[in-house]
Parts: sequence; structure tokens; C-alpha cells
Amino acid sequence: MGESPVAPPQRELVYERRVMRFLLRAVSYSFVFLAAACGPGATSPSKPAETPSTDGTATIAEGAAPDLSPVAAPQELFLIGRLKNPAAIMDQSTAWARLPFDWRRELGKAEPGLEQVVHWDAPVDVAAALDPAGRDDVPQPFMVVSLGLRSLQEAVDFARRNGENVRQVRAGVYRVGRGSPNCAIGAAVGVAPARLVCGDRPEDVDALLPYVTRGLPKENLGSSDLRVEVRAEPWRRRYAAELRQAKTLATPFALRKMSLDDARFDRPLADAVHALTDEGLALVEELDNLRIDATLNKSKNSADATISAKFRGSGSWLVQSFVQAQGRATVAPETFFKLPKASTAASYSSPVDAKRSEPIRRNLGELLDGFLAHTKVPKRIRDQAVSLVDDMWLTESGSVYARGDIALPPPEKEPSSSAQERESIRAGVGWHLGAVEEPMKKYKGYLDRVLKLYNDREMRKLVQKEMHVKPNEWPTARVRGGKGLPAGSLVYEIVLPGTMFMDYSTDKPKAGTPLPVVVILVPDGNRTWFGISADEKQLIEHLNTAKKGDSASTLAGREGLARLRGQKAITQGFFSLMTFLGSVQSALRSGFGGSSSPKELEKILNAMPHHGATPMLTSFNVKTGGSPEIRWDLSVPKEVFVDLGALGPAIVAATMGAGMAPPSF
Repeated sequence: MGESPVAPPQRELVYERRVMRFLLRAVSYSFVFLAAACGPGATSPSKPAETPSTDGTATIAEGAAPDLSPVAAPQELFLIGRLKNPAAIMDQSTAWARLPFDWRRELGKAEPGLEQVVHWDAPVDVAAALDPAGRDDVPQPFMVVSLGLRSLQEAVDFARRNGENVRQVRAGVYRVGRGSPNCAIGAAVGVAPARLVCGDRPEDVDALLPYVTRGLPKENLGSSDLRVEVRAEPWRRRYAAELRQAKTLATPFALRKMSLDDARFDRPLADAVHALTDEGLALVEELDNLRIDATLNKSKNSADATISAKFRGSGSWLVQSFVQAQGRATVAPETFFKLPKASTAASYSSPVDAKRSEPIRRNLGELLDGFLAHTKVPKRIRDQAVSLVDDMWLTESGSVYARGDIALPPPEKEPSSSAQERESIRAGVGWHLGAVEEPMKKYKGYLDRVLKLYNDREMRKLVQKEMHVKPNEWPTARVRGGKGLPAGSLVYEIVLPGTMFMDYSTDKPKAGTPLPVVVILVPDGNRTWFGISADEKQLIEHLNTAKKGDSASTLAGREGLARLRGQKAITQGFFSLMTFLGSVQSALRSGFGGSSSPKELEKILNAMPHHGATPMLTSFNVKTGGSPEIRWDLSVPKEVFVDLGALGPAIVAATMGAGMAPPSF
């Protein structure tokens, strides 16, 4: 019997593994030729050593004229990428980061003569194409990466001096090395007169070397410092029929696997599966390309990047939704600038059309009702749960949101394991704050219904029975007022029981301290402020700051956000380094007591000149028209590079001060 074909779900994983392997190895392929000289067993004779050919061909063909005629892009080409000028990018990045070394000098020390071989000002290119003759169910694509060289002859001589096996394939093209990765040096057009081309297999290099040396260097990939483009057409041409067939075969299989043999659940399940597969096929038919562009902008002192998806039409539900949302794009509202200045990340979203989600809400409600009915949940409880799902996406106003970290005092003594776990959760939750341009009455009603269902005695019995939860392990929930809040505010509190933080350090395990988590609603005319945190006191302070809108303590007084006032977007905002580093800092401080780890971390973070607070602006928009394009833009100011550049030496100093070996980068 023949080999079994790869099932559709497995096929996706196979491609994912192959693409990930290629991406992870692409950089090493580019420099393997250079690193060979530094590897074990490499030699550096004072004069070139003749490398005998293993296949009977001449090693070098002096004076042979290489073929430099233009080569068109392969029809099956689906990925191209370019790093426009590695030297300029390295120079600008190290200058912004204030790194105390000259990368050219360091490379020269590691490998004398390198500067005469590698053309650092020439682009590094990547290309991938489907194998037109592939016979496997999942044929491996051809993939190569190409590095510019200053001279064909100098590159060949360099390889030979360093013990590499070099053999001529044809005029102007030489194989280098004896195994994986498979590399070749070839004469090229464009900025670099020669190129090093490497791939996972010999056939990768054979298939794409002509194009990446005589075609791709002349391709116009825009003015970005970095461009990566994935084209959908080759995949659609090869696999569209199989995808439609997979839908026909896989849909009944999926329905059988998820079916409960109960029409109340199975009917809406079938509607959902058919809708999702139809939407997936529509997106496949409409997708044109995915693209990443990035540039170090010297005039603006920022690194700017764009991730985009271009479509051939707008027939799918998702693309239609994005196109319609662009018509409601707005600049940042004044409410956004009332958010706390201490926010590590913040954003705003323009108004939405709740009617577009109506079919989804209806289907989810039917699925939930059918599942609960099948499990014998009383109709009274089912109706409450379904109504909550149906009302979940009814907010149509614009909204703003911010998040931040809880300021935790250092523990006075070494905490128990249960206290560490509790404080780690408290730090991990942080604080979250936002506002919607709708009266509080609507949200109070919704949360009251959630609370009523949660505290329903019959509901609790069902959950405890199905999930094997003991009564003392069930978090309690209630609504109450709160001190220091404006009149009419409500605090919805859920208390995680002490049994979640058991202390097993003694013979008799005991419960830890319960942890309350609160959701607070604050009325502000026709606006509603809301907050979530495991630290009620700090959350109340941030809510009061936002409601008062004092510019000294809000985003109105924070630098770097002016662009948000004049640029429209569907959603827009910022994040900072402390969005990631702050939660790590808080978690360590809460869990290590007298340990030096959090203290050392404090020193490392304090070494950043701008304290990791510089906002990196993001925006989401859609270019409308016959070919819609979805764009996510990111702008990283120079100050972020400065902070990142300070982190490396600080980490080295901290590890060496602790008697540890410095990390290897």
C-alpha cells in the first residue's frame, strides 16, 4: 500500500513547522559562509590552498563570462523579502541605542578580511516558491536567503582559504561546502556583483539561484528598510480546489465529532460550522498578499513599521466589517487624554455597528441554549445565560481603555508560598480602566443580571456538581458601595477564597488570605467609567484621576501622544516597555521577600534613561476601494532604543555583581 496522504488538519501543521524552521535558520544561512572560518577545524593558511574538486570539475574557471541575463520571477513565487542596507540599519540602531562598540571593528577582529568579502551595503534577500513538480501531498517549498558579496573571485578565494570545498557548477556559479546548509556563490546583477545563496536542500539553491542573483536584485520592493511580502495567488492556484474539497469532506466529519445527537444543539452547530468554513473560503479567495514594511526614520527619530493585508474584494463578512468600520474612524477623543498618566498602555476605539454581530450573537445563544438543555439545566437558568450572551456586543459607542501595574510595597519578611501565590496573582491582574459614552444604567443592569445568575442557588449546585467544586472553594460575589468614589458608583466584588492559596509548609495545611477582585462602575453624566483590579484602593485613585481630568496626572500631560489628536483611526493608542517589564517587576517584588532578585531587577530597570515609559504608537485602519487593505501601524521612538541599549550592560553588570557568568548574546 502507498503512503497515506496527510490529513488537512495535519497539513497545516506540516507547513507551519517547515516555514518556522526556514525562518529560524534563514539568518544563520546568510552568515554560515562567514562563520565557517571560525569553526573548529578551520584553517587560515598564509596563502590560498588548492581545494581539490570532488566531482571532477574545475574548482575555478578564470575569466569565464557568467550569464547575467534577466530572469523573471518564478510563477510559484509566494514569498520575497529584503533587508535593504544592513550596514546602515546596524549603524543607526547602535547609534540610537548608544551601544559602546563598533560592530565593523568587532567583526574584523573575529575574522580578518571579512570587510573585503561581504557587501554590507547591499540588500539581504529572501525568496520562497512552491515546487511545481512536487508529488507529495505536502511538497516542501523552495526557500533561500541571499547575501551580497563584493567580488565573486574574492569570495571564492575566501572560502578556499578557510578550508571550504569549492567546486564550479557553471561559469560564474560555485558550490560551497559539503552539506547542510547548501550554499552557492554566484555572479549577480544589482548593487552587489556576487551573492551567497543558501537553502535547506541543494534543489532549493538550484531552483531559485538564477532568480535571486539575476532577477530579485532588480525588483522594486519599495523604499522600506525591511520588506517581507507573502503572496496568496500561488497557494490559491495550487490548493483552492483541495480546500473546497476539504470543506465538503471535513464539515460532516467535524459535525459528527462535535454532535450531541440532540437537534437543539446540533442544528445551530451545523449553522456555525458552515458559516465559518464559508467565511474561511471567502477570505482565501479574496486575500491578495500579506506585507511587513519597516523603516528607521532619521528625520522623525523613530522606527516605523506596518503590517498589512490586501484583499481583491470585500465579499467576506470580516472584510466588509473592516471596510464599514473605517467610515466611523475618529481622532482620539478628549476622554482618552483623561486616562491616568501612569498607564503603561492605552487605546481608544471608534463606534461600532452592533447589527453586524447580530447573526453571531443569535447563533451563540442557540448553541448555549441547546447545550444547557441537553445537560438538563432548567429553562429559567438557560434563559438568563442566553440573554447575557445576546447583550454582550450591544455597545455601539466609542470607548477608551488603559492598563497599568500595581505598585506593591516590598514584603517585610520572607512570605509563605501561599502569600507569594496570592501576591503574584494580585500583581498579575494589575489595574484596567476605561470609559464608554453611554449611561451607567445599561451596564449596571447587565452586571446585576450576571451577579444574579452567578449567585443563583440552583446554578451553583449544578456547577459544583459538574466541576466537583466544594462550597468553601466557590468564590463569593456581591455588589456594594465604595469609599472615596463619586455618588452613584458601584463596586462589584468577587472574592477568591483562601482555599485557593493553601499553605502546605506545615503538617496541617491551612488556607491563605482571600483575595478580592473588584469591578467598579462610576457614573459621569452620559458617560460611564469602569475599572477592574485586585487592588481596590489604587483603582479608586486612578478612577478619580480620570474623572477629574487634571492634565498634570493624565495622558494630557504625557509627551509623545500629540499625533493621536489629528490622525483618524478605527482604533489607536500606545504601549511601552513597562507594559511588559512592569508586570515582571511587580510579580518578583511580591514573591521573593528578602531575596536579591527583585532588588537587582530594580537596578536593571532603573538603568533605563527613559524608564521604559516612552509611548510606542499604534493604529489600525483600512484603505477602502476596490482592493481593501487592512493596516496596523507601529512607531517606535528613538528613546525606546536608548532604553533597550541600556538594559544589556545593566543585565551584564547585575549578573557579574552576583557572581554569575554574564549572559551570552
